[in-house]
Amino acid sequence: MKINDIDTLFVNVENSKSGKVRSVLIRRIGTEEIGFFKITSKFENKSEFMKKSICTLKTGRELA
Repeated sequence: MKINDIDTLFVNVENSKSGKVRSVLIRRIGTEEIGFFKITSKFENKSEFMKKSICTLKTGRELA
């Protein structure tokens, strides 16, 4: 795992023991933690609050 890799991680729900496997963009790797952005293909369906904490992937066609 390196910075700028796209990987899957089990992401805990804050203040809970539950969570989900999520696609993420690795932004920082520390000795005890990893900084990342969550990735979603359903960005437009998310609340404004969630849009601030996740990023979306664009296909080559969308970027052109």
